[in-house]
Amino acid sequence: EIPTAGYASFDKLHVALEYVKSVKPPMVIKANGLAEGKGVVVAQTQVDAERAVRKMLENRAFGEAGTIVVIEEYLQGEEASFIAMVDGTNILPLASSQDHKTRDDGDKGPNTGGMGAICPVNILTTDELLEVKNHMDKVVKKLNYKGVLYAGLMKTKDKVYFLEFNCRFGDPEAQVILNLLDSNLLDIMNDCIEGNDLTVKWKNSYAATVVLSHVDYPIKKLKEVVNISYTNDFDNSVKIYNSNVIEAGQYQYTNGGRVLSMVSIDKTLQIALENIYNNIHKIQYKGVYYRRDIGCNNILEK
Repeated sequence: EIPTAGYASFDKLHVALEYVKSVKPPMVIKANGLAEGKGVVVAQTQVDAERAVRKMLENRAFGEAGTIVVIEEYLQGEEASFIAMVDGTNILPLASSQDHKTRDDGDKGPNTGGMGAICPVNILTTDELLEVKNHMDKVVKKLNYKGVLYAGLMKTKDKVYFLEFNCRFGDPEAQVILNLLDSNLLDIMNDCIEGNDLTVKWKNSYAATVVLSHVDYPIKKLKEVVNISYTNDFDNSVKIYNSNVIEAGQYQYTNGGRVLSMVSIDKTLQIALENIYNNIHKIQYKGVYYRRDIGCNNILEK
């Protein structure tokens, strides 16, 4: 009874291709399994959809994750991430955040593991947040689940849909949410395990993160590593979290993918983003790439 996009799943190529012909694009093609955040294709045409289905079922691009494909209704709207700590009965919602999944500015290009995030956001109304919590309560009680429960959401003009559940903190959402936490995370985890009352305190601030990747991400990684260099005048308002960085003595290297995240916390979202973008050019490696519009829509709306 949890609202999701309409879908059908297939393990036979010819049946999946016939179904694609019967659906008006756009549509979403998903590998049924773990694919490092890259197993989703938003197909704008039937040709794109057929190519994605062949890539998964025929070419086994994602291994076992591609032995079944899910062809899903395309939902138009705004994404939000709802993450909660869970004690088996109750859920403690964390600050609402927004990930930017597509690789390129303007929400274009292929899907990725995430190119940046902002927190907090006010995408969902109070009633919508309550509805989401009620749906998540069903999952928690059914499974007697303790831990982190992540809901990926899409708010359309009609309603809020669930895109996915994860049993972990999101990436890069964790970088912004946890930096705003003013409580001890270990205490919250222990309270979840032991069934104590769940409470959380937040900093009165905003957080943003921008991911630096390689220009070839998410298509491929490099065959050889490249050197990462930093200037010495980094502003102390920016933190760096390494993702795919190899350290050798005083030197750092990467072979591509998502390389690192830059995070900033400040009194407004605009200032936090300015802190990052005013310092982002101070990190250099061959093929450096990042989105230049993280959080921009949120700022413009305000």
